[in-house]
Amino acid sequence: MPNESLDRAQVQDDVIRIIALTLQVGKESLSGDSAIGNVRSWDSLSNLRILIEVEAYMNKKISIDDLVNVRSVSDWVAVCQDYSKRKQD
Repeated sequence: MPNESLDRAQVQDDVIRIIALTLQVGKESLSGDSAIGNVRSWDSLSNLRILIEVEAYMNKKISIDDLVNVRSVSDWVAVCQDYSKRKQD
């Protein structure tokens, strides 16, 4: 297994790609700090669209309890890393 920092970098790149496509913004305009409130097209409804795309990427359902606290690229990366360690429900 590659080292954790490499895994996180790959997951972050994938999450940024997913969010950029979903929000229809350039990948270069997003970073780990990008979040609801500081990206113009990112609101609660678009966060649900991101959820759908992330679930497809992960091939796992994400709990609504976990979604409640997801507000940024970094939050999505953390959720993806957490769910990648879990067995499929």
